[in-house]
Amino acid sequence: MQNPSETLSAAVFDSDGTVVDTRELIIEGYLRSLYQDDPEHRFDRTAIEMAIGQPVPETYARLLGLPKDDPRVIELSRQHDTVQDGLVHLVEEYVGMIELLEKLRANRKKVGMFTSGTIPHIERNFRAVGYSVHDLFDATVTVEDGPTAKPDGEGIVICCQQLDVPVDETAFVGDSRYDILASKDAGVGITVGVTHGFGTEQELYEAGADYVVGDPAALEAILLDS
Repeated sequence: MQNPSETLSAAVFDSDGTVVDTRELIIEGYLRSLYQDDPEHRFDRTAIEMAIGQPVPETYARLLGLPKDDPRVIELSRQHDTVQDGLVHLVEEYVGMIELLEKLRANRKKVGMFTSGTIPHIERNFRAVGYSVHDLFDATVTVEDGPTAKPDGEGIVICCQQLDVPVDETAFVGDSRYDILASKDAGVGITVGVTHGFGTEQELYEAGADYVVGDPAALEAILLDS
Protein backbone atom coordinates (compact mmCIF):
# COMPACT_ATOMS: atom_id res chain seq x y z
CA MET A 1 0.00 0.00 0.00
CA GLN A 2 1.29 3.46 -0.90
CA ASN A 3 2.47 5.55 2.01
CA PRO A 4 -0.11 8.39 2.26
CA SER A 5 2.59 10.92 3.11
CA GLU A 6 4.09 10.54 -0.38
CA THR A 7 1.12 12.34 -1.95
CA LEU A 8 0.87 15.16 0.58
CA SER A 9 1.94 18.73 -0.05
CA ALA A 10 0.43 20.16 3.12
CA ALA A 11 -1.37 19.45 6.38
CA VAL A 12 -4.11 21.67 7.79
CA PHE A 13 -4.99 21.42 11.47
CA ASP A 14 -7.86 22.36 13.70
CA SER A 15 -6.61 24.22 16.79
CA ASP A 16 -8.48 23.59 20.05
CA GLY A 17 -8.27 19.98 21.17
CA THR A 18 -6.01 19.16 18.23
CA VAL A 19 -2.78 21.18 18.42
CA VAL A 20 -3.17 22.61 21.93
CA ASP A 21 -5.03 21.05 24.84
CA THR A 22 -7.78 23.55 25.62
CA ARG A 23 -10.36 21.05 26.81
CA GLU A 24 -10.52 22.29 30.41
CA LEU A 25 -10.40 25.94 29.32
CA ILE A 26 -13.32 25.44 26.92
CA ILE A 27 -15.51 23.31 29.17
CA GLU A 28 -14.97 25.44 32.26
CA GLY A 29 -15.51 28.61 30.22
CA TYR A 30 -18.90 27.49 28.97
CA LEU A 31 -19.91 26.18 32.39
CA ARG A 32 -19.04 29.46 34.11
CA SER A 33 -20.72 31.62 31.47
CA LEU A 34 -23.89 29.56 31.53
CA TYR A 35 -23.96 29.57 35.33
CA GLN A 36 -23.63 33.36 35.39
CA ASP A 37 -26.46 33.57 32.88
CA ASP A 38 -28.80 31.23 34.78
CA PRO A 39 -27.61 29.84 38.14
CA GLU A 40 -30.73 27.68 38.42
CA HIS A 41 -29.93 25.67 35.30
CA ARG A 42 -26.85 23.49 35.71
CA PHE A 43 -25.20 22.15 32.56
CA ASP A 44 -22.86 19.18 32.85
CA ARG A 45 -19.58 18.49 31.08
CA THR A 46 -21.13 15.94 28.73
CA ALA A 47 -23.60 18.46 27.33
CA ILE A 48 -20.76 20.92 26.69
CA GLU A 49 -18.53 18.30 25.06
CA MET A 50 -21.32 17.21 22.71
CA ALA A 51 -22.00 20.78 21.58
CA ILE A 52 -18.42 21.87 20.89
CA GLY A 53 -16.93 22.08 17.40
CA GLN A 54 -18.68 25.06 15.83
CA PRO A 55 -18.29 28.83 16.44
CA VAL A 56 -19.20 30.16 19.89
CA PRO A 57 -22.65 31.62 18.98
CA GLU A 58 -23.72 28.34 17.36
CA THR A 59 -22.54 26.42 20.42
CA TYR A 60 -24.48 28.58 22.87
CA ALA A 61 -27.52 28.43 20.60
CA ARG A 62 -27.34 24.64 20.53
CA LEU A 63 -26.91 24.37 24.30
CA LEU A 64 -29.84 26.68 25.02
CA GLY A 65 -32.10 25.58 22.18
CA LEU A 66 -32.28 29.15 20.88
CA PRO A 67 -31.52 30.82 17.53
CA LYS A 68 -28.04 32.29 17.36
CA ASP A 69 -29.47 35.82 16.99
CA ASP A 70 -31.35 35.54 20.30
CA PRO A 71 -30.26 38.37 22.68
CA ARG A 72 -29.26 35.85 25.33
CA VAL A 73 -27.00 33.98 22.91
CA ILE A 74 -25.51 37.25 21.66
CA GLU A 75 -24.67 38.40 25.19
CA LEU A 76 -23.14 35.08 26.19
CA SER A 77 -21.04 35.09 23.02
CA ARG A 78 -19.94 38.68 23.65
CA GLN A 79 -18.59 37.90 27.10
CA HIS A 80 -17.20 34.47 26.21
CA ASP A 81 -13.59 35.50 25.57
CA THR A 82 -13.48 37.57 28.75
CA VAL A 83 -14.52 34.53 30.80
CA GLN A 84 -11.94 32.33 29.08
CA ASP A 85 -9.20 34.94 29.52
CA GLY A 86 -9.41 34.25 33.25
CA LEU A 87 -8.90 30.53 32.67
CA VAL A 88 -5.93 30.59 30.31
CA HIS A 89 -3.77 28.84 32.92
CA LEU A 90 -5.73 25.69 32.07
CA VAL A 91 -4.27 25.48 28.53
CA GLU A 92 -1.66 22.75 28.09
CA GLU A 93 0.59 21.51 25.31
CA TYR A 94 0.15 18.11 23.66
CA VAL A 95 3.62 16.61 24.01
CA GLY A 96 5.15 16.16 20.57
CA MET A 97 2.58 18.13 18.57
CA ILE A 98 4.58 21.35 18.11
CA GLU A 99 7.62 19.27 17.17
CA LEU A 100 5.50 17.52 14.53
CA LEU A 101 4.50 20.86 12.98
CA GLU A 102 8.17 21.80 12.80
CA LYS A 103 9.08 18.43 11.24
CA LEU A 104 6.42 18.85 8.57
CA ARG A 105 7.85 22.20 7.53
CA ALA A 106 11.40 20.81 7.67
CA ASN A 107 10.21 18.13 5.22
CA ARG A 108 8.88 20.80 2.84
CA LYS A 109 5.25 20.26 3.66
CA LYS A 110 3.24 23.40 4.25
CA VAL A 111 1.27 23.71 7.48
CA GLY A 112 -2.05 25.52 7.89
CA MET A 113 -4.81 25.99 10.43
CA PHE A 114 -8.56 26.28 10.05
CA THR A 115 -10.40 26.98 13.28
CA SER A 116 -13.86 27.97 14.44
CA GLY A 117 -12.21 30.36 16.88
CA THR A 118 -11.01 33.92 16.41
CA ILE A 119 -7.45 35.15 15.99
CA PRO A 120 -7.27 36.79 19.47
CA HIS A 121 -8.50 33.61 21.13
CA ILE A 122 -6.14 31.38 19.14
CA GLU A 123 -3.14 33.65 19.76
CA ARG A 124 -3.97 33.73 23.48
CA ASN A 125 -4.07 29.94 23.71
CA PHE A 126 -0.77 29.44 21.91
CA ARG A 127 0.93 32.15 23.98
CA ALA A 128 -0.18 30.25 27.08
CA VAL A 129 2.08 27.34 26.09
CA GLY A 130 4.90 29.55 24.81
CA TYR A 131 4.36 29.65 21.04
CA SER A 132 3.31 32.07 18.31
CA VAL A 133 0.67 31.07 15.76
CA HIS A 134 2.51 33.01 13.07
CA ASP A 135 5.75 31.11 13.70
CA LEU A 136 4.09 27.69 13.48
CA PHE A 137 1.68 28.01 10.55
CA ASP A 138 2.10 29.12 6.95
CA ALA A 139 -1.57 30.14 6.78
CA THR A 140 -4.33 30.54 9.36
CA VAL A 141 -8.03 30.79 8.56
CA THR A 142 -10.61 31.62 11.23
CA VAL A 143 -14.31 32.46 11.33
CA GLU A 144 -13.26 36.12 11.06
CA ASP A 145 -12.13 35.46 7.50
CA GLY A 146 -15.72 34.80 6.48
CA PRO A 147 -15.96 31.10 5.60
CA THR A 148 -19.11 29.16 6.35
CA ALA A 149 -18.74 27.39 9.69
CA LYS A 150 -17.86 23.71 10.00
CA PRO A 151 -19.13 21.20 8.96
CA ASP A 152 -18.87 23.18 5.70
CA GLY A 153 -15.43 22.73 4.16
CA GLU A 154 -15.07 26.25 2.74
CA GLY A 155 -12.50 27.32 5.33
CA ILE A 156 -10.24 24.38 4.50
CA VAL A 157 -10.42 25.21 0.80
CA ILE A 158 -9.53 28.84 1.56
CA CYS A 159 -6.59 27.69 3.69
CA CYS A 160 -5.31 25.49 0.85
CA GLN A 161 -5.59 28.44 -1.52
CA GLN A 162 -3.51 30.55 0.87
CA LEU A 163 -0.95 27.74 1.11
CA ASP A 164 -1.02 27.42 -2.70
CA VAL A 165 -1.52 23.65 -2.58
CA PRO A 166 -4.18 21.39 -4.13
CA VAL A 167 -6.91 20.36 -1.70
CA ASP A 168 -6.53 16.73 -2.70
CA GLU A 169 -2.84 16.83 -1.75
CA THR A 170 -3.68 18.07 1.73
CA ALA A 171 -4.28 16.20 4.97
CA PHE A 172 -6.69 17.62 7.52
CA VAL A 173 -6.32 16.83 11.22
CA GLY A 174 -9.06 17.47 13.76
CA ASP A 175 -10.57 16.18 16.98
CA SER A 176 -14.33 16.59 16.42
CA ARG A 177 -16.89 15.17 14.04
CA TYR A 178 -17.40 18.70 12.68
CA ASP A 179 -13.73 18.72 11.67
CA ILE A 180 -14.04 15.40 9.88
CA LEU A 181 -17.26 16.37 8.11
CA ALA A 182 -15.70 19.66 7.00
CA SER A 183 -12.63 17.93 5.62
CA LYS A 184 -14.78 15.49 3.67
CA ASP A 185 -16.85 18.36 2.32
CA ALA A 186 -13.65 20.11 1.20
CA GLY A 187 -12.36 16.99 -0.54
CA VAL A 188 -8.97 16.69 1.15
CA GLY A 189 -6.66 13.81 0.32
CA ILE A 190 -6.46 12.37 3.84
CA THR A 191 -8.59 13.00 6.91
CA VAL A 192 -7.14 12.16 10.32
CA GLY A 193 -9.03 12.26 13.60
CA VAL A 194 -7.21 12.60 16.92
CA THR A 195 -8.70 11.23 20.13
CA HIS A 196 -6.80 13.44 22.58
CA GLY A 197 -9.41 16.17 22.10
CA PHE A 198 -13.20 16.06 22.21
CA GLY A 199 -14.11 13.29 19.76
CA THR A 200 -14.12 9.55 20.39
CA GLU A 201 -12.66 7.00 18.00
CA GLN A 202 -16.15 5.81 17.08
CA GLU A 203 -17.46 9.33 16.44
CA LEU A 204 -14.50 10.24 14.27
CA TYR A 205 -14.69 7.08 12.16
CA GLU A 206 -18.47 7.43 11.80
CA ALA A 207 -17.97 10.98 10.53
CA GLY A 208 -15.68 9.61 7.81
CA ALA A 209 -12.10 9.82 9.09
CA ASP A 210 -9.59 7.82 7.05
CA TYR A 211 -7.40 7.35 10.12
CA VAL A 212 -7.90 7.89 13.85
CA VAL A 213 -4.86 8.21 16.12
CA GLY A 214 -4.29 8.76 19.81
CA ASP A 215 -1.05 10.74 19.92
CA PRO A 216 1.34 12.87 17.84
CA ALA A 217 3.72 9.96 17.25
CA ALA A 218 1.00 7.96 15.50
CA LEU A 219 0.02 11.08 13.55
CA GLU A 220 3.61 11.57 12.43
CA ALA A 221 3.65 8.00 11.13
CA ILE A 222 0.79 8.91 8.78
CA LEU A 223 1.92 12.36 7.72
CA LEU A 224 5.66 11.75 7.38
CA ASP A 225 6.63 8.07 7.65
CA SER A 226 5.70 4.70 6.28
